[in-house]
Amino acid sequence: MKIKDLLSEKRVLETEIAERQEALHAIEVLIGRIRRQEGHPPEAVPSLDTSQNNGIHRRTRGTLKAAKQAVFHLPGTFTRSQLITKIEELNPALAGKIKAEAQRSTLRTLATERLIELLEDVSEETGEVLYRKIG
Repeated sequence: MKIKDLLSEKRVLETEIAERQEALHAIEVLIGRIRRQEGHPPEAVPSLDTSQNNGIHRRTRGTLKAAKQAVFHLPGTFTRSQLITKIEELNPALAGKIKAEAQRSTLRTLATERLIELLEDVSEETGEVLYRKIG
């Protein structure tokens, strides 16, 4: 296989994983609601997250989905901080909860999915790297 084919397959798999994680979260929420309606105490549903969790990392659900929505509300070129500000503006529940690692991962995924591209320029105001919407 060529690298182009592998990258394409990787994007497909990443999309499928993200969709399944969203479905899993929806099921967890539904289970919690049903338990409350039936008068049962909330029960911790074990997460299927395969990443290492040393007890201090809390996954923020929906960051990538929120970022995809936020990109369409930004000007043609923007910085990382402008994207995060727009995400928090559109999704107040995420305000202050998006860690630097999640920000980098989200930008990487947006670029991989060809929604944005990294520019060579930096912002004159903040000195941050600039990104551009594609399409």
